[in-house]
Order: sequence, then C-alpha cells, then structure tokens
Amino acid sequence: MNDPCKPLRYSTMDLQQRVATLGHQIRDSIRGVLDSLPEGQQGPQVLARSLTLDKVLLSRVLKTARCKDPIGVAYHVPGKEPMRRFYKAARRRGADGDSVAAGEESITAFDALVREEVGDRSSLDALLSS
Repeated sequence: MNDPCKPLRYSTMDLQQRVATLGHQIRDSIRGVLDSLPEGQQGPQVLARSLTLDKVLLSRVLKTARCKDPIGVAYHVPGKEPMRRFYKAARRRGADGDSVAAGEESITAFDALVREEVGDRSSLDALLSS
C-alpha cells in the first residue's frame, strides 16, 4: 500500500498529461471494441443482453466511450476487473481482437499508474480536481 504522505515521483502537471494520454487510449480502445460489435453503441440494455453483463457496468463503459475530455475518462472508466469482464465478453461476442488487446493494455497501464503514483482512484480524483 502506498504511503499517502509519500511525494509523487512526477509533478501534478506531468501526472495530468500521463492520465490524459491513457484516457485517450482507453476511450479509443473502448470505441474500437464497441464499433466492432454488432450492437455497437446502442445502449446499456442492448449490450447487457448481448454480452451478458450488468447494464450499470455497460452504462459506465458507454459514458467513458463518449467522454470528450481524456482526463474525464479517469473519472468515468470502471475499475480494472470490471473492464476485464467487459473485454472478455466482447472478445467472446466477436469484437476486434486488436481493440480488445489495446483496451486491456491501457486499463492495466492506468491501474498501475494509479497504484504506483497516488495509491487509489479517490486520491487520483482529488489530485486531478485540485
């Protein structure tokens, strides 16, 4: 567990840039996955039925895909495990393999950034909103 008093290895500005870069990657990979599914971005209920996942999770995934602000992606994207379930279900449904792989990589990188730099998502939210 990270010490909350430990100084950041990077400046807040650098952290914001890294989060923005990952935000673009996460959003674009989710869009690629959704666009490669027969249901596309029709809505959380349609996707929930076709992927056999919870519609609340899919609502958050869709909100992330539609987010214009890459920093905003950090606020909306579900956690690592729910996103893995989404990518696994999308792969089973026939989603583009490259988009799924890119999504899995970007979520893993985002999770590592959060854990290594700030400890948890609420700490990241606090830093980004300050």
